[in-house]
Amino acid sequence: MMVTTLNSKTFRLEKNKRKLAELRFPSIWSQRVEAEVPNGELEILSGGSMSNKYHYLLNELDRGTLKVNLWSGKTILEVYWKEDEAPITYRLKSKWTGSKFTLLDEQKQALLIIKAKMSWRKMSYRFELEWIKQMEDEDQAVELAVYALHAAKVKLAMQSG
Repeated sequence: MMVTTLNSKTFRLEKNKRKLAELRFPSIWSQRVEAEVPNGELEILSGGSMSNKYHYLLNELDRGTLKVNLWSGKTILEVYWKEDEAPITYRLKSKWTGSKFTLLDEQKQALLIIKAKMSWRKMSYRFELEWIKQMEDEDQAVELAVYALHAAKVKLAMQSG
């Protein structure tokens, strides 16, 4: 899976040149992120300008949360894959000043690696995604990659001040 940076606010996930998802940040100061994923329209809403918690809505239904602990750097994603079940918890791990992120499942096994490279000329990041452990449901994998990519962007923003 590859991430193409269309501009500083739009990222497209592709596989074999086929669009899988698109992640849009309406503005630098926006408290809302929009994404097209295989299962529908996704919204990521911030709890506010000073909040470290984000809510995921898929087709206007609660899909989960992202919590970032500013002091410890822990980044926790909780996703409700099925409506009547408990959320699945994932952790995005990185070194505080690093640009390499690893998404871990509940058993602490690596699922996905995200590498971020800063383009100083364009003042934006370029991302590479590498699946370590394939998920059975490709639509869920794409959606999880969008959540992880958003979480990586949040952590990078925190690092830059």
